Amino acid sequence: MWTKPIVGGGGSSLPNETTLLKFGESGGQPTYNGSPIASGSNPTAVDRTTENLYDKTRMVVGSSHNSSTGAVQASGNETHPIPCKPGYNYTFAKGDGIATQYSFYDASDVFISGGSNTKAKAPANAAFLRVYIASTAVSNVLMVMESLFFYADYVPYTQKEIALQPVQGLYRSKWYEKTWWVLGDSISTGWGDGLGTGNFYANKSYSYLLGRERRINVQNESVGGYTIGNVYDNKVVNMPPTANAPDLITIMAGTNDHGFNLAIGAITDDPASGTSFYARYRKTIEYLQARFPYTSIGLITPIQRNDTVNGNTANLAGFTLRQFCDAIVALGNYYSIPVLDWYTSLGFSPYIAAQKTNFYVSADGTHPNDYGHIKMAPKVGDFIEKL
Repeated sequence: MWTKPIVGGGGSSLPNETTLLKFGESGGQPTYNGSPIASGSNPTAVDRTTENLYDKTRMVVGSSHNSSTGAVQASGNETHPIPCKPGYNYTFAKGDGIATQYSFYDASDVFISGGSNTKAKAPANAAFLRVYIASTAVSNVLMVMESLFFYADYVPYTQKEIALQPVQGLYRSKWYEKTWWVLGDSISTGWGDGLGTGNFYANKSYSYLLGRERRINVQNESVGGYTIGNVYDNKVVNMPPTANAPDLITIMAGTNDHGFNLAIGAITDDPASGTSFYARYRKTIEYLQARFPYTSIGLITPIQRNDTVNGNTANLAGFTLRQFCDAIVALGNYYSIPVLDWYTSLGFSPYIAAQKTNFYVSADGTHPNDYGHIKMAPKVGDFIEKL
């Protein structure tokens, strides 16, 4: 009899030793409780911590500061003044990957600068930070972190989360302490409609589980409802400078292109001016390859779906979801980029009643729940270890 696993991270075993690197051979020596792990040792875990600087019980309701001028406005909500340090990076995570308004102030609470993004560096003389909050639902999931990276699941104010990292002998993942950018839609983010309302499908996405298990710095920039064009327009062109290039990028898109009735086009479509799925995906790949020539890239196809827009049904442009997946496989072959075909190898299907109930949120047949992401994680893990 199948028993639902405990949701708590680490949903998969470490990869096979043939795909791993020995400690100390490259990338530096890992530590345990602050001390280097000696050759021949076999610790059971290593620690890492993070901290949410926002106390949701202190949300300022009914007024907020304008992020361009610092002027107080009688609308919206915002965080309490959060102490910050000049030159430090801060991330504002509410689970949807969408930018939010923020502003910095000096020790006398005088406005310095502000903007709209998912992260920002505190300017000189900054002493306090405020972040705009659209609703109570957003407040309940908002994390303000003194870091460029953040956990995919919610960590309460001042609570330090200890993520135990299994270590097998003298082996580690090839992406240990490296940076992984996750680009995609709601399947990858685990969160909902992209409207900043705090809806979610899974508490811990596959990338979070792998990041926690294998100690990878995961930057999940996926947003619910995104097409490949949205990924390029709103995320890819806003990626960090080349000096801060990620070590690994995965792209999972296509299900919304099908659902929003986009045409696939042909692989020969011009990436510079074309609007088809092929053209926009080619534009995304070529931009990433040109800007980050030493970054490993992997493509992931959409998964099967069984909702109001059935994956086996042609959209209004005449294309099925399987055809979008085939196009991604063709793009991988064209650019010699590895592809993980999840449409045919996910391990569970919405067309099997019991699996639809067990592995999809509210049995919607589209969005995997916590148990679905636990099954997805090892497949992605095996895939990225070979990139």
